[in-house]
Amino acid sequence: MAKEKIGFMASLGFSKMEPGEVLDILSRIGYRAVEWTLAHLDPRRKSLSEIKGIVRLTGKHGLEISEAVVQQDLVIPDRTLRRQTVDFVLRCIRTFSEAGIPAINLFTGPRPWEPGAPRINRTIAEGEAWNLVYRAFDLLVPEAEKRGINLAVEGV
Repeated sequence: MAKEKIGFMASLGFSKMEPGEVLDILSRIGYRAVEWTLAHLDPRRKSLSEIKGIVRLTGKHGLEISEAVVQQDLVIPDRTLRRQTVDFVLRCIRTFSEAGIPAINLFTGPRPWEPGAPRINRTIAEGEAWNLVYRAFDLLVPEAEKRGINLAVEGV
């Protein structure tokens, strides 16, 4: 019988800690996997080499990376901002696949806790919101398939 692997999303207070400190805590209390957020893996602030270093460090602590938590809103009515967001997620797919991370966690959107976010059936029709998500997926899914990385999607 295989042992269950329980992962921990290194967010909230863990976002401000160095990766080694996070991994020391998680391995000490019995976690076997970690979900790194952009606080630790943002390719806009870290090089591929630095991200690969976090991947290696994770393994040295006896943990695996279950996913990188990207969670960008895809329901953005502004075409330029939406394209920038999709381009960023594409960059994450490329970078994280090269680093050996098996999955990326995405949101659909809109994120209701964000000021100014569209409101379904108030400021944007539900069908149009889904159209924005599908258009983003038309770009993201083929790139993820090409790179062999899984997309985990949270409906928000």
